[in-house]
Amino acid sequence: MKRLWRDECGLTLVEVVVSMLLLSIGILTSVTMLAAGTTVNDINRDKTYALNLAEERMEYWKYRDISSLVEGTALQPSDSQPSSYRWGGKDFKVLVKAAPCQSYSSLVQVEVVVSWQDDNRKGRQESTGQGEAAARTGVECKVRLVTLRPF
Repeated sequence: MKRLWRDECGLTLVEVVVSMLLLSIGILTSVTMLAAGTTVNDINRDKTYALNLAEERMEYWKYRDISSLVEGTALQPSDSQPSSYRWGGKDFKVLVKAAPCQSYSSLVQVEVVVSWQDDNRKGRQESTGQGEAAARTGVECKVRLVTLRPF
């Protein structure tokens, strides 16, 4: 009687296809995770730069005379402290405001806001209303620092 199954060494075509499929899924998952990690890294790099700008501006105004400011007045930048910076292909805008503290009359609340437009992140779609395709705009990002200091 002939043996139906022979003891052969090697892989069948089905085993090769299944192993290629599993290997492809693993590689695809790794590439996707790498791309997501790169995006998160870019976002955090911009946030870190904005936070450093805000801290630098807060430090600049730490010992400056701001007693003549009224509520909501924006502090004007000087030559050494511009209100706009370009870094990493993005424009970072800095706004500094001072307002008297309502709880304590001897304190002033100083607020520094750094904002930028991130066109690499997905924002909302805006249509022109004239039958044109909707354009995807970037996300407006902000970093805000607030502190109290004496008049």
